[in-house]
Amino acid sequence: MRCAAYSAITSRPLYLPPTTSAPAPSPASASSPAAPAPATAPASDDSAIAHFHDKLLRLEGMLKTARGRELARARTETLRRFVADTEREWREAAEGLEGR
Repeated sequence: MRCAAYSAITSRPLYLPPTTSAPAPSPASASSPAAPAPATAPASDDSAIAHFHDKLLRLEGMLKTARGRELARARTETLRRFVADTEREWREAAEGLEGR
């Protein structure tokens, strides 16, 4: 909830879907060999879900006590389900738009 509240206050989006498009090359790099296009969004994804992956889903492994790890295990599973549901819903919505 803290992550969601902070994200709302700072206008950080909940989720940014992966992209497969690469930015257009700059005129200076037009003569250099082209790098392959990235398959997913860049590491600079500043969404709440990206923060889940960057930090929150890793907290369980950082805790020192058995009780702390036990509590974190349940919360981490809740986060994993939330992330999976968010990504699935986004895919389904995108597929629905493409089918129009």
